[in-house]
Amino acid sequence: NAGRLVRQSIFLVLLAVAMLVLRRRAVLWAQQDRSLQATVAILDRPFAAAFIVTLLLSELFHPEAPRAWGDFVGLILLLALLRILPGMLPDSLRSGAYLLALVYFLDKLTDLAPDGNMVNRLALLALTVVGGLSAYWFYARVREIRDQARSLWMSAAVLFAGLCVLSFAVATIGNLIGAVGFAILKTEGILRSIYAAILVWVAANLLQAVVRVALLTETARGLAVVRLHADTVRSSFFGLIRFLAIIAWLVMTFQGYHIYDEAVEGTKRLLESTISIGDFSVVPADILIFIVVVWLTFKISQLLRFVLETDVIPKMDLPRGVPGAV
Repeated sequence: NAGRLVRQSIFLVLLAVAMLVLRRRAVLWAQQDRSLQATVAILDRPFAAAFIVTLLLSELFHPEAPRAWGDFVGLILLLALLRILPGMLPDSLRSGAYLLALVYFLDKLTDLAPDGNMVNRLALLALTVVGGLSAYWFYARVREIRDQARSLWMSAAVLFAGLCVLSFAVATIGNLIGAVGFAILKTEGILRSIYAAILVWVAANLLQAVVRVALLTETARGLAVVRLHADTVRSSFFGLIRFLAIIAWLVMTFQGYHIYDEAVEGTKRLLESTISIGDFSVVPADILIFIVVVWLTFKISQLLRFVLETDVIPKMDLPRGVPGAV
């Protein structure tokens, strides 16, 4: 659809311009605040960053696009990642960007051969072996980084890399013993999960860099809530970005294993089922909605109180005792 392509192109141009402006400001501010050097490094490729974010949202612009379009988007994403990843990774992991390109090439090569024939099995074998070795290489280096600076995210990365090694090994064995369908499903699922993890990690880091720079602008600093509590606001945005990133990764992983629709339907049936104890019955969905509403009400009230106390009431000339009552 030409109209959708035009809208996506306009979005790409506007996002690239915004990234470029933020990068220039970050470079200037980094001369005074050395802590912004990492942010500058993330925004150092504004056009590649804009391509990544735009293509990740491609399904919103082209919800019913053919597979050829998906393959094209995947290729452009790979090129953009090769442009931006080396600058975002520590020195010990930079070779991983090129291993990713090799694995992606073998993945597409496997897709070209009809499922089940000898060429397909040999290509699949090469893919799982190279994928397993690459995953082990990543596992070993991330574990070294984790041992030097322990963190929850590094521990999660080590666990994920170990599961990838195991999955590729199982797929290789399945291919060798003739369980080709199982090997293809296992390989496709773990590769989609790896691709999703990389894309989501890059997108999350880009968004965090944008938030960090945006909160330093004069417009943002004009708000007392940002000027006086910048760390709290930034942490809140970062937490929201991480939460959304995890949800996005889970969705794409489930789609990679072709179990997303089944998982959604199963969850829906579970939540809509009725639990009866004697004459008392309850629907799990009602309990969940109640908990979410109470939690949202509490969080929104906290946010409103925080904004009123910080940014609104100090600017108003109110009689003594009124601010506390409000």
